[in-house]
Amino acid sequence: MTKSKLIAFINEVSENGVSYAHGKGFEWFKDKLIPYIKESEQKTPNHDSKIADCWYIVGDIYDFNNAPSKAIESYLKAIKIDPGIASAYREIGNMQEQMGEYSNAIQSIEKAIELEPTDENTIADLKSIQKSLEGNEDPLYKKDDENWKISELLANENFDKVIEKTKNSNQVVELKHLARAYGGLGLDDNYIETWRKIKVLDSDIEIEYADWFYMTDKTYESEHIWNIFKLLNSRIKPSIFIQSDSLNKNYIDLTDSKKRELMCDYQIYDCTNNQNELKKLSLQYPKWDEVSSVK
Repeated sequence: MTKSKLIAFINEVSENGVSYAHGKGFEWFKDKLIPYIKESEQKTPNHDSKIADCWYIVGDIYDFNNAPSKAIESYLKAIKIDPGIASAYREIGNMQEQMGEYSNAIQSIEKAIELEPTDENTIADLKSIQKSLEGNEDPLYKKDDENWKISELLANENFDKVIEKTKNSNQVVELKHLARAYGGLGLDDNYIETWRKIKVLDSDIEIEYADWFYMTDKTYESEHIWNIFKLLNSRIKPSIFIQSDSLNKNYIDLTDSKKRELMCDYQIYDCTNNQNELKKLSLQYPKWDEVSSVK
């Protein structure tokens, strides 16, 4: 990639942040984000602060996907490029707290405060970690937590190991890990089939950031996954689910369950180019932007 295009790319990522980057999914992450950041380190050394921002965002992506150890690796890369990036020290401290490394977490947070003494959020984080240390509180991630170990394997792209660990499971959490591994390998049919197995289990479901992240574009643009989500709807606990700002704003009386159902319907009709059903949605919900433009 040319130097000017690399600069434009890292600027876009830096300015739009983790929600933008995480929403692009694993394919983009693997094929563009990581390679282009590394290439920028070689070709655009005068843009170190933006490159550091990008590594920080990579750390946030791993955090979103429940892989704090891998997140710390990326925050450290940000610090190596820009030693003054206080937010990276703060997030390292937060990751260490989640893993129960309270003393290390305090040191990291104190470094962040040294760099930005008036940052109220960091000061609040320090107090929270000190309280956890004093109370000897259980961490979010424990050393014997298999789900955490598998999330770290996914973050390190050890997809075959994840498949081997989870392929014979009948537990929802492990099957979701299995689906993510198939998504990481681009095995769309296996991904869909795994969610079909989840569908027939008698258990509530939480859909997390990682479920979206490892879903391929091809799967996302297929009606099959949305049909599964629609059938699962009554069992979905409060979750990370796609939303429409205009639907939320203009139809506030709708329940979360009904909004998930409508979003699934919209995706199914859009994927199958079912203009008749899209038109019905637009007539029923004229203030819903996604469907209001249907002719």
